[in-house]
Amino acid sequence: SDVTKLLPDYTGTIKQVPPAYSAVHVKGQRLHELARQGIKVQAPEREVDVHQFRLLFWKPGPYPRGIFHLRVGRGTYVRSLARDIGHELGCGAAVSYLLRTRVGSFTLKDSVLLTALRRASCGHALRDLLSDPRKVFSNFAQFEVRHDSLSSVVHGRPLNPSDFTTPEKVKDWIEQSSASIQGKHRVCVGTYPDPRTRRHEIACVVSAVPVQDRLCRIKYERVLIREE
Repeated sequence: SDVTKLLPDYTGTIKQVPPAYSAVHVKGQRLHELARQGIKVQAPEREVDVHQFRLLFWKPGPYPRGIFHLRVGRGTYVRSLARDIGHELGCGAAVSYLLRTRVGSFTLKDSVLLTALRRASCGHALRDLLSDPRKVFSNFAQFEVRHDSLSSVVHGRPLNPSDFTTPEKVKDWIEQSSASIQGKHRVCVGTYPDPRTRRHEIACVVSAVPVQDRLCRIKYERVLIREE
């Protein structure tokens, strides 16, 4: 009952300090790197979203254990939630097992066993196990690159609206981004299979980066290139 009474306090938008062994940067270095060097630093507190926090099972005793179900936003550390609740209870707490059941639109049923990946060859068998990039980035705006501009993506050269099959739509997207982006990236994805040769299949995540006033440039975020 003491634990369940605290769960509402850790639900919603809360402030959290990341654990010492985490990938958060402090003064240009990751916390886990500093921790392994024996250097103690105060990690910056930040806001995270905990949408749901429920107790599913409780095993009492001198060292009680609980099973919880959480639905959290990006950047939330479950270990820190356990640490803070244990500190508030005055007894301490730690995470002994963590199972991630969902990431975005992907659930456990979409996962592939490592043994299946090992058995697959580098040909079509492996391709059948991988998700279509267009599905992975289905919530982003999608534009297709012209076939004669594929080499620009392969070599990382800057893209212009004329490099896309629908340049006017790309221009509209850039204008909308520059008006609402306010210093942050608005990401879109282009998927570029070449139906003529099938040698290159490219999934490229790009973003419109504000330069000045309403001007933007297109910046690469991620590029995945698969060759037959």
